Amino acid sequence: MKEQLEKSPGIYQISLRSFTPEGTLRAAMKMLPFVADLGPKYIQLLPVAAADDDEDQRFWSKRQLASGTGNPKNSYRIKDYFAIDEEYGTDEDLLDFVKEAHRLGLRVLLDLVYLHCGPGAVFLEEHPDYVIRNDDGSIHIGQWNFPLLNFDSRGLREYLWSNMVYFVDKFDVDGYRCDVGDGIPLDFWEEGVRRIRAVKPDIFMVNEGSDPEYLSVFDVNYFYDGCFDAVPVALGDRRADEFCRKWEECRRKLPKGGQVLHFIDNHDIASDCYEDRHEKTIGTDGVEALLVLDFLLDGVPFVFNGYEVADDLKHNMFSNRFYGRDASVNWANALCEKGKRRIRLMKELFRLRDEKKALRSQELSWYDHMAPESAAVFCRPDPEGPVFAAINMTDRPVSFEVKDPPEALRGLRPLLAEGGKFFFKGEKMFVQLLGYGYFAGEF
Repeated sequence: MKEQLEKSPGIYQISLRSFTPEGTLRAAMKMLPFVADLGPKYIQLLPVAAADDDEDQRFWSKRQLASGTGNPKNSYRIKDYFAIDEEYGTDEDLLDFVKEAHRLGLRVLLDLVYLHCGPGAVFLEEHPDYVIRNDDGSIHIGQWNFPLLNFDSRGLREYLWSNMVYFVDKFDVDGYRCDVGDGIPLDFWEEGVRRIRAVKPDIFMVNEGSDPEYLSVFDVNYFYDGCFDAVPVALGDRRADEFCRKWEECRRKLPKGGQVLHFIDNHDIASDCYEDRHEKTIGTDGVEALLVLDFLLDGVPFVFNGYEVADDLKHNMFSNRFYGRDASVNWANALCEKGKRRIRLMKELFRLRDEKKALRSQELSWYDHMAPESAAVFCRPDPEGPVFAAINMTDRPVSFEVKDPPEALRGLRPLLAEGGKFFFKGEKMFVQLLGYGYFAGEF
């Protein structure tokens, strides 16, 4: 598992409903050469299984109701785990999508939603024990207003294990992102992963959860106690040293070989932000500084579709060609200067993650410096070439001294710089960063 992480420069998330105006697998497949050219090794699709179309809003999530789209289909409320939702296409479309991705050197992760199902799930009538029941026999509803699956049922477990094998065996997918993964018993995942790795040994597993124990089965945890809350620093609601301290606390909880997937945006955040996307609230320069931080820290960087062109449009995971119609990425930005600049930056970040072994390790050392409220300053050590980074997480210019710098930093060779530089005066090292400026170098 560790070897897979060391080969992975990062994961690119595709929400089919926002990725193209059509919102289909066929339309998304045409965009795969562009995604591959950016440099990720993995793409992760939001759920493509048939979603429940029950219109009874008692069984809609708060986010679904707040969207105002009136769309009964929530991608995370599944009706048929073995069917591709007709909104996205057919079995043949998914097969072709995966084949094209593989041809381009991309690996495909599907999204598994096993904590809950839709109220109209196809198995409920024949297998009432597949969901948790109240004392009166009614279906027990979880926090998102969905029926909770019953992992005490051996039949339910076998059903879902066969579902995991089905998509690997038939569609040749390369792994899964598991929704609320550590809300599901660990022994379920142990057996499920054993079965799919018997079919395809190099399966990659992402847990949407923070329990470090689950890293005995999963390759990476998706959340980790909010440790990558970088945006509040850029908004002025948090200090940079608080961010760094929290990140270090999270790192220390990880078992040997365990890593965390981190990001500044995803389908959930973008939907909740509505029109206040990060590109608007902290600006293009701010987003780029945090993307640099995301890629240079340890763990696995995760990028939401559209960030490579500085997309700032309102997003909503419930909008599609039938409802809402305001969810597509603003691909026209690719023709504008800010979009062109962002594409260049993203390619460079993915390239550095791919080429620099130090950036794929678990090693990280923080440097003591004199701008704790603004800057993250650290080293990614490696015998083949350590990487030094200084990133201003705020819009205020800063100049500061780095305390006790190693002599080797005098030979720092620039890798990445925007509004940032360093210099020595005698034995002292100084860094100057414009607002959201950054500097990274190898020594």
